Amino acid sequence: MERLKKKAVILFIIGGLCGVFICFTMSQLSSGDGSENVSMGTEVLYYIVSFLHGAICCGTAVIYEFESWSILRATLTHFFITLISFYCLGFIQKWLVFGSALFFIVTAAFIVCYFIIWIVNYLSYRRAVKKLNEDIKKLKTEGNGEGK
Repeated sequence: MERLKKKAVILFIIGGLCGVFICFTMSQLSSGDGSENVSMGTEVLYYIVSFLHGAICCGTAVIYEFESWSILRATLTHFFITLISFYCLGFIQKWLVFGSALFFIVTAAFIVCYFIIWIVNYLSYRRAVKKLNEDIKKLKTEGNGEGK
């Protein structure tokens, strides 16, 4: 359990830093001619919330380490944690207005992006498991051959 806590903290920090990097990059790309002035407090809030977006998405990935949980349970738990946090943080940043058309568009985009990321990870892990199983089979075969 101590290993999971340490991994969660590391993922939380890495995800948070990625969130800040994305926020910084997006603010630089969207700054235009600099005519829009944002108060320092608002900017700090955006960076804090962006840190939390990344931290929650990455930090909660330790859910997949619970061996007693099925992949479906872990995925649905992670999905709902990230979706609810996305809604809460989006509301704080005034990205989302619940019930508006944009809210439903952003929700659909979130679900599509989440699915794409999940399917890429799933295929990657499936390939790794297949290779491990092949290596185990090869070791068993070699072990039986030497014992004769």
